[in-house]
Amino acid sequence: MISRISRNAVKEGFDTLPAAICYFDRNGLLRLINHRMQEIAAVLCGCDLQTLTDLEQALHSPGGGVQLRDEATRIYAFPDGTVYHFAVRPVQDKYGIPYTEVMATDVSRLAALHAALQQENERLADANRRAKRLYDNMPDIVREEEILKMKMQVHDDIGHTLLAARRALRHEHDLARIRSEAAEWESSISLLCRARQEDAAEDPLTCMQRRAAVLGAAV
Repeated sequence: MISRISRNAVKEGFDTLPAAICYFDRNGLLRLINHRMQEIAAVLCGCDLQTLTDLEQALHSPGGGVQLRDEATRIYAFPDGTVYHFAVRPVQDKYGIPYTEVMATDVSRLAALHAALQQENERLADANRRAKRLYDNMPDIVREEEILKMKMQVHDDIGHTLLAARRALRHEHDLARIRSEAAEWESSISLLCRARQEDAAEDPLTCMQRRAAVLGAAV
């Protein structure tokens, strides 16, 4: 003996499906809907769902705080934080009668992963932009560092030379030693000229005089 499944049993099983689903006849009238779709449609449409036209209009311009994330793929974010993907497709029953099936699948976890991936991609893109700017400016940065290092060295050399000259003058060193120290001055000033090619705000002689004044010597 073959047992027959009652309509109530079918409806009960239909209502327990994890996906929200409903069916419309060829005239666009609602024929079957489960509890989950009723809940979703009530938020989306603001009323009980009756026709396919009402649902299509709600999907085009959702209400109830529902946000359309992607119109092409029909992704919607609901106020409770869930995200649904809606799929509409034609189907037929065993007698060949056409219906329209509308199914809404919970894709909240996938949406969260996609958002996290987008955020990470944006972070990486920003890091790549900064790295490219650094790479493009690397020659200028290296040149500026070399110039700065040369300037520091030259200023130190001038300082030592001035101190040596001051000691030589105070202790009345012989002319040969003074000339030797003067040659060091010339070398330092020559380097200073090259080091300050990109910064001509102060000429080498003025720089040397200012440096000497700091050290207590007059040039």
